[in-house]
Amino acid sequence: MTVDPTGRLISAGASKPAGPGVHHVPKNIDADQVKRIISVTGRLPRVPPVAAQMMELVGRQDATVWDLEKVISSDQVLAARILETANSVFYSFDQKISALSHAIVILGFRAVQSMSIAHSSCDLFRRGMQFGPKEKHRWEHSIGCAMSCRQISRVVGYKQEETAFITGLLHDVGKAVLYEAIPKRYGRIVEIVDGEPRSLAEVENENLGFHHGHVGALIAQRWNFSGEVVEAIATHHEARTNGGALSAILAASNDICHGMDAGTERVGEKPASDGWAAAALSLDEKACSRVREMVTEIVEVERNLYEL
Repeated sequence: MTVDPTGRLISAGASKPAGPGVHHVPKNIDADQVKRIISVTGRLPRVPPVAAQMMELVGRQDATVWDLEKVISSDQVLAARILETANSVFYSFDQKISALSHAIVILGFRAVQSMSIAHSSCDLFRRGMQFGPKEKHRWEHSIGCAMSCRQISRVVGYKQEETAFITGLLHDVGKAVLYEAIPKRYGRIVEIVDGEPRSLAEVENENLGFHHGHVGALIAQRWNFSGEVVEAIATHHEARTNGGALSAILAASNDICHGMDAGTERVGEKPASDGWAAAALSLDEKACSRVREMVTEIVEVERNLYEL
């Protein structure tokens, strides 16, 4: 096993977890970086109301269909989309589904939770910018990374699949905030990355003194995510040899999705299996390829669920 019951990595041949949990902003974000981030972005965004309520339900063992229905009913667009999806060709039934509770049962509790959080988060990614082909591609990367996090969680035995999905979905939220706060300056940073074989995080650090993972981590902390989620978002572009399982799952998912048509950033030709995260999770190239294939299939089938 590569993951212990608490969700931490166990090094090969070791008898205890390789890294401790994190309960505050990760140590790799210093006070000066926090000040720079706030000076550039201003007030960080609040979690969308529906997403906040859904994330709370994800952590509850006693959550019911009626709890989901109550939250979804507060967003008429989301409610209509769920009913439309339940009545679609892919989920075809003999009679029309008109009750949200019925649609939730048909689509599945977990699928509706993820769909609702994605629906709310998509609006955050749209803010302050035209949602054109490049922006759509970046949102598609977030969805692909979320699905990859879920698949890898199943492979390595990480029990908090929905936490992993949400972490993958929101790992690049810092990009959306930077696009809104400094559109011209950030646009130039993206142009540099498009023309050079360097990572976005590297160019961001050079030009801003922090990267989008740091921004995302501060947002995750503001939204009261666990320390494990905050750490994973903060470090998904940084080479590590230990730490939480979620950090490794997110980093491996990001590597896998950058190797497929689910994102615009391309850095070299190194296979995902050569990354530190895949090694920490004992994912060889065959396992990475299988995750990539499964994510491709799922995205194609469930594209309409996530407004792609």
